[in-house]
Amino acid sequence: MALPRRYKDLFANIGWISLSKLSSDILVFLLVPFYTRMLTTEEYGMYDMCHTFVVLMMPILTSNVAEALMRYALAERENVKDSFSCAVVISVAAVVVSGVVAALLYVLPTPARDLGWAILLTWLMLTIDIFRKLFSQFTRGIDRLGLMAAGSITNAATLVVFSVVFLMPLHMGVNGYFLAQILSSVCGASLMCIGCKGWTYLQKPTLTQAKRLCGYGMPLCLNSLAWWANSFLGRYFVTFFWSLSLEGILAAAYKIPSIPKVLQNIFMQAWHISAIKEFGSKDSPQFFSQVYNGLCAASTLLTSGTILLMPILKVIMFSESYYDAINYVPILMFGVVFNGLASVITGVYAAVGDSKPMAQAAFMSLGVTIVASIVLVPPFGAYGAAVCSVLASFTLWISRLGHSRRYLKFEIKWRQNIACLALLSIQIAVQFALGECLVNTVFQFAACVVALAILVKTIGARRLRGLVSNIGRKK
Repeated sequence: MALPRRYKDLFANIGWISLSKLSSDILVFLLVPFYTRMLTTEEYGMYDMCHTFVVLMMPILTSNVAEALMRYALAERENVKDSFSCAVVISVAAVVVSGVVAALLYVLPTPARDLGWAILLTWLMLTIDIFRKLFSQFTRGIDRLGLMAAGSITNAATLVVFSVVFLMPLHMGVNGYFLAQILSSVCGASLMCIGCKGWTYLQKPTLTQAKRLCGYGMPLCLNSLAWWANSFLGRYFVTFFWSLSLEGILAAAYKIPSIPKVLQNIFMQAWHISAIKEFGSKDSPQFFSQVYNGLCAASTLLTSGTILLMPILKVIMFSESYYDAINYVPILMFGVVFNGLASVITGVYAAVGDSKPMAQAAFMSLGVTIVASIVLVPPFGAYGAAVCSVLASFTLWISRLGHSRRYLKFEIKWRQNIACLALLSIQIAVQFALGECLVNTVFQFAACVVALAILVKTIGARRLRGLVSNIGRKK
């Protein structure tokens, strides 16, 4: 069955982004057992909180200018130099402002001063990540996906080397973990900068284009904040009401849902490129519908398979002191599908260049997270935080779904969507009821078969074979 060009383009981009994400994320994923053996739960929890702070502050300080740069570089080729120059200036300003704040925290007699070198290391990590993300998004915007993949692979490979050196022979502990992350990001960002000759795109930035970038990027700050809140805010409540050690265990639990999320993120990066290019064509509603419903079924299969493999993943990923993390994973897995569906809808907003609805949905999701964390975390601990994450993801999805139909009314296969959510609900309930036993394993395997059948029915067997065969092919 011959595939339309738009599907070939989409899956060719998925091929490049898969090379970028899977090669890097698999290496990082495989390092989790190493980290959990070399770091105490307190050290791992400390790094996780500092890294979470970086993830939170980066879009706020930069007005999410990297994502805006990708969108405008892709949609307005004639203004690419102006857009890039504005993005660089805004990023430099963010680094300066954050550097001043970090210096004050280190010098002034505040509780943060007790963190010592962690303040400087967190600022360095923030600085490097700002420019790594900038060049990653820029290479996507100018269709240099191969260069983006090379930068990600370099970042991951050097992270392995630095982590092993700093944590084993040098025994640098959590400081070595920080340095490994920082130096590997420097290597990846440098390769992308040199590869695209970033300096050749620099010119005197215009205030008009800077305002456009910030106008699109600033509402995305709340969107990024919601994603952060879905995964991390409840964990801060766990630290406050319970202990840093429990937060470290919960942080480890989030590593398992990250497996299907990696695959979702690969698709989303390619999907946004296609959504921007294809929006406005006469059959774009059909295209968006097929992608949305197909992603729902695919996310269900990924989540179902991850639940099946949890006993194996526990042994591979965690040391014995982290085994309790597996108790929270089934709840966290339910949010994976909602995250995926909420993300695919953002393709509509990226295509029309309106990020404000994403901010509105994010604000609703953030409110739900805060209220739910206050209510659920003090009595239920990490279980409450896991439920908060699912509620936030559900709110984000349902609010975006309702609003996006003002721009594009695409068909939603509600029976198939409900069947997917019902299947996962049953899987999770059985997992809690039976635990690790042969009967549960057989049931979870059967559920995966059902999830696969739903995917085949949704996409079609012939089309599914055609899509898979086109992954990574040149356009």
